[in-house]
Amino acid sequence: MSDPRIRAALDTQLMTLPDSPRVAWQNEDFTPTAGQAYLEAWLLPARNQSANIRSTTTVHRGVYQVNVCCPQGDGTGPAETISAQLQALFDPTAPPLEFAGVPVRITRKPDVGQPLDGRPGFFVIPVSISYESIF
Repeated sequence: MSDPRIRAALDTQLMTLPDSPRVAWQNEDFTPTAGQAYLEAWLLPARNQSANIRSTTTVHRGVYQVNVCCPQGDGTGPAETISAQLQALFDPTAPPLEFAGVPVRITRKPDVGQPLDGRPGFFVIPVSISYESIF
């Protein structure tokens, strides 16, 4: 399980996306509205590692997965636009995100993947945001 402050830092940053569609947060009730775009936010932590031999500092790494879900039939443009906005919002050259004193660094430019199936009526593009937090 990941530290909740890491999720909070990433979720808070996601909420600053200009003109953001509604967000389906992990393990919360959500019903998509036909014809309206939405985002899915998933925190996928990797195994923690000790940063030193005394294990007083831990390296937390993982992926913040944001799926961009746009109405089917609108072409790829809307999903590509939101994906590009996410890449700019989670810029690895920007200062680390922070929540309650915990820094969260984006480690590389977010990856925009191939379209996903499984959301009837929606065209889905995954955006994978790699992060690292050391505390």
